[in-house]
Amino acid sequence: MLNLEQLQEILCREGANEVIFKCLSENDNAKNQVYFGGSYDALQLLPYGKVMETQGTKRLTYKAPLDFWWLSDDGRIVPAPNAQIILYPKYPEIRFSGFLSGCSNAPSDYMQPLDKEQRRGIHDGRILVLAPISSRIIGYLAPPNSPVAKELSLRKIEEGIFGHLFFSKQDARKALIEVLKEAYTTNPHELVRMFSDGSVHPYSKSNAPGYTLEAMYGIIPNGQPDPDFKGWELKCHKDSTITLMTPQPDGGLYYEMGNRDFVLKYGHVTSDGGMYFTGPYFCSDNPKYPNRRLVIRGFDPDTEKITSSNGAICLLQDDIVLASWSFPHVLSHWNNKHNKACYVRYKKLNLRDINEINFLPVVSLCENTSAIRLLHAVLFSKVYFDPGSRVSSDGSSKARSQFRVKSQDLSSLYAHSEMLDLSL
Repeated sequence: MLNLEQLQEILCREGANEVIFKCLSENDNAKNQVYFGGSYDALQLLPYGKVMETQGTKRLTYKAPLDFWWLSDDGRIVPAPNAQIILYPKYPEIRFSGFLSGCSNAPSDYMQPLDKEQRRGIHDGRILVLAPISSRIIGYLAPPNSPVAKELSLRKIEEGIFGHLFFSKQDARKALIEVLKEAYTTNPHELVRMFSDGSVHPYSKSNAPGYTLEAMYGIIPNGQPDPDFKGWELKCHKDSTITLMTPQPDGGLYYEMGNRDFVLKYGHVTSDGGMYFTGPYFCSDNPKYPNRRLVIRGFDPDTEKITSSNGAICLLQDDIVLASWSFPHVLSHWNNKHNKACYVRYKKLNLRDINEINFLPVVSLCENTSAIRLLHAVLFSKVYFDPGSRVSSDGSSKARSQFRVKSQDLSSLYAHSEMLDLSL
């Protein structure tokens, strides 16, 4: 069987910087599923696919696929195509299932339920090791009394049900800080973007500062829901207003009509002859738009539970739902990329015919968010909807659905946040 050093060598070779591990109980098996906790914490730790609501169940259930692979003692890594996480938001509770189905390499013998007379206690010596690597997860099951199980069982789990083990000599946070200091000390920077072939070219659109920072470290924009740098999402902003995410509505009139027809009906005319649908919109009164506001349906902020299968963030005009974002849609967009996020401010230089910026020294390092924190922030108007959808005078249209936050309110979204001065 593998020992911890051999396991580390294999996982590092696959690109892992760290693993999480769970001491399994007798109820953690293929029949009863593997318990991942009575909160949304597991969603912050593991990459997952699109969250979908399960129809026809007695209770509200969300499911999300995992790109999950089993590692065996002989070094083979084989996909488990039906692996998924199941969310029971009314509890809340997260479980792991489907991890044996369709996989020839799965540790089936050790994941079967025990007969009642064989049960002896809560933890039975098995340890499940999970290595998140970009958008996939490699799993290894350490049997009772195996070298890996013996070594990991001695490690302290500080909080929650998962232990953490860092593999890299220099953790990702320290590496990120070094990257940010280099970006600051090498100011100014020409605005560029790295393209899929690895080439770097000048680029001047509104998202150019973020692409410029990514290009410095070989990050090719790909539109995937994975963080940018060693598990950290990099976000650039010019002023105190920060765009968090841009999910298009999956409900309401906007979804039914499409961007063009919706903007033509509910937008306003601008001086250039186009039509714009703009905000901002809050879960509180806004004199600029007295008959429009955000509401959250199906969420109890006191118990922090989702209470309705139709739960959503909704933009209302009087009683009409102009646009809505279902909770599965929000979950799919928020946790994967934002659990560790670095917010970097920049200043554009006013030089003729030269597109250059300076990255400013004070950055925000934010860790441990959740969908519940996001919903709270929307409910108390810390996070707001600020669209910028338009139909130009030539008939072309562009959709832009933005959820934003002021920099001073970032801490409401995270358990831990820190302002770091790179000049010190």
